[in-house]
Amino acid sequence: MRGRPITVAATCADILARSWSAAAFKVEILSASRRGRGRAASSREAWACGRKPANPGRLNDLRHIIYKSADAPWRRARKNLGLMMREGLLKENIDG
Repeated sequence: MRGRPITVAATCADILARSWSAAAFKVEILSASRRGRGRAASSREAWACGRKPANPGRLNDLRHIIYKSADAPWRRARKNLGLMMREGLLKENIDG
């Protein structure tokens, strides 16, 4: 996600986290991105070194990102939520 879609998503996540935290709900904000690119991914390397099955499925390693854990108050997670807005940071679509 880049540009306006990530701006809208990050803003909504921030508003929801702040609102629900104020209402004493535990909120967790998660994301996923690709860990390696192209040939650097260990799943792809394992597939290339193996028998190379015809339909291997996803050959991207996933990176799971926790912007706000359920136990963290919104005040402490605010800087992490701002990372969603940084250009070029962890925005690789896992579907390529």
